[in-house]
Formats: sequence, C-alpha cells, structure tokens
Amino acid sequence: MLGLMVALMVAGLSRMSVMNENLEAIVRTHNAKMALVWEMRHAARERAMILYHMAHAADPFDRDELRQRFSGHAGLFIQARTGLMVSGLSRQERVYLDDSLLLARQGENAQNAVLALLDEGKLDAAQHLLYHQVVPVQNQVMAQLTLMLEFQQKATRIAQDKAKRAFQDALHLMLVFGLLTLLVGSLVAFYVIRRASVIETELQQEKERAQITLQSIGDAVISADERGAVTFLNPVAERMTGWSDGDARGKALTDVLHLTTEDSEDPVDSVLDALQIGAWVESCGDSSQLTARDGRRYAVELTASPIHAPDGRIRGAILVLHDVTSSRELSRQLSWAASHDALTRLINRTEFERRLEWLLQDARTLRREHALLYLDLDQFKIVNDTCGHVAGDELLRQLTARLA
Repeated sequence: MLGLMVALMVAGLSRMSVMNENLEAIVRTHNAKMALVWEMRHAARERAMILYHMAHAADPFDRDELRQRFSGHAGLFIQARTGLMVSGLSRQERVYLDDSLLLARQGENAQNAVLALLDEGKLDAAQHLLYHQVVPVQNQVMAQLTLMLEFQQKATRIAQDKAKRAFQDALHLMLVFGLLTLLVGSLVAFYVIRRASVIETELQQEKERAQITLQSIGDAVISADERGAVTFLNPVAERMTGWSDGDARGKALTDVLHLTTEDSEDPVDSVLDALQIGAWVESCGDSSQLTARDGRRYAVELTASPIHAPDGRIRGAILVLHDVTSSRELSRQLSWAASHDALTRLINRTEFERRLEWLLQDARTLRREHALLYLDLDQFKIVNDTCGHVAGDELLRQLTARLA
C-alpha cells in the first residue's frame, strides 16, 4: 500500500509536470505569435512613416535611400506574415489575420500609387493620396493587428487560469486517493490475514491433485533437484526405467535415466542442459532410446524443462518421456515399404533410380567409377502363361534368394 501511495504521488507529480510543460508550450506559442504580430505592426508602421518622409523629401537621393528602406520593411512584413500563417492559428486568429491582410493589400495599392506619383515628381498629389487613402487604411491595419494582440493576451490568460485550476484539481485528487489508499490498505490487510489459512488449504489440495495427475498420465515424469538427483518418479517412469520411486530418490539422474542413440549407442547428454544452463530441451528425433534397468529398451521423445526459483536460480528440472516405440517401428516399416518391393524385398524402381542418380553424381564430382550389372530373366513370360502368376511370383522369390 505504501508502494501504491508512492505511485499515486509520482503519477500526480508527473501529471502536474505535464500540465506545466503544456502551459509553457502554450505560452511560448502565444508569445511567438505575439512577436510576429508586433513585427507586422512595426513593419507596417515603418512603411507608412518612410512613405511620409519620402512625400516630404525634396532631395531625390534621399527619396531613393528611403525607398530602399521601404522595400526592406515590406520583406519583414511578408516574413512575419508567413511565420504567423504556419504557426497554427485558431479560427478567430485567422479572421483577424485575413482582415488585416485584406486591408494591407488595399493599403499596398495606395502606397504603390504614391510611389508612382513621387517618381513623376508630383509631390502634392502624392501627399494628398497619402493623407486621404494610405494613412486611413494603415490605421485600420494597425487596429486589426491590435485586436489580434489583445486576443493572444486573453488566450494566454485563459490558459494560465485553466492550468491553475487543473493543478488544484490534481492536488485535491492526490489527497483523496491517499485517504482512499489508507482505507483500502486496512481492508486488504484484514482480507489477506483472513485468506491466508484458506489459501494454504487450497495449495495443499492442489498439490494432492497434481500428485494424482502425475500418477495417472500416460507419459513418464521424472523430477530432479539442482544437483541432478532424482526426487520423483511416476508409475510410468518406474515401469520404463525399472526403478521404483523409493529406490530412485537421491540417485543421480544419469544413473536412473540411460538415454542413448539407437544407431551408435552414444549417450544423449542434452537432457542435463535444463539443469546446467537452464535451457528448455525438446528431443523429438528418431534415434533416442531409453534402456531400462532390466535391459528393456524403449524408443522415446524427451522434453526437459528447468524449474526456476523466484530469484531466478535453477531449483531443478522436470523430464517427460513419451514412449514412441510402436510409432517409431511403424515409421520404419512405412519407410522400408516406400523403397522396397513387397514380393522380392528388393529395392523398388524409385529407390533404384535414386541410388543410380547418386552414383552418377558421385562419378561426376569425385571422378570415381562404378559398374551397373543388368540381368534379364529369359522366357519368364512362359512361366506366367503356363503355370500362372502365383508360380511366377514364387520363381521371383526363389531367384531373389539365390542371387542374395
């Protein structure tokens, strides 16, 4: 329960941190937008002021210098406008910006007309157009940008108020959850104490059911401790190994379990991997066999699984052996039947062609020579026609035995 309380505190602090980061992000975004709006206002104001000085400048060189500054502020206005458009504006901000840009385009047309009059040297007409068209439109643009600034400031204040309320709600929630945790902790402690004896009884019953299950399954089950000593054999394991459970307990696993390959009689050491390296081992090959204490042999498939303690150390292993003697013998018979003739017990045509192909490949790759002897049974058809197919089959069997 203490861990739960700590987790709640960490979760609450984490949520507060996230809210603070979100607030900072919102404030940064609004501040960036406000800076761009201020940049647009400053550029628009400077363009109007520069245009005013150009209309009252008598020296053409002064007007040229002022015109360069006028064009530079146009670039700053466009740059700030572009940055503002890609900054993720709300619907109301988009309305303010669109209105200000529409007015700015109207003012730009009037400013271009003033510049044209100045180029023609018509100062009076340029001043008149400046006072009656450029300045009013410019004031409207400044008013729209001011509305947008006020909207940004208001949005920032709203975000700060929401973050403050969320912070207070999170604090209250942490307090409520803390009290609930203490209450639940007391109830859980009472419940755990009450359930302890019931669980112990259920575990004992589960152990008895597991023992009955192991006694009744059809596979051999052997358990061993971390030292490789046998701790349990079920009845099937007793029958297949020739050891009783009482005699096998404490014996080394290798003394009770004699696993070898059918062809070479080499011992199968992979069974101990479950104890040595904690590996899960499954042997489903066609060559594993178990030799019982009395000499009987069983073809088996083995599964070995390590038993881990809560700290991760290996405490033993469970070995399960499945008797596949009948199925493996049937598999061998089917394999033999697939490559031999049932009548003569010689290899059939498919097997003959496979061996012949192998010899040809051997001759090509290793430059070795082989010989093929072809025998034809003269007048065999007469035997079948006069004595019948039964006699023909018997002749083939006797001939096969004679050739062997």
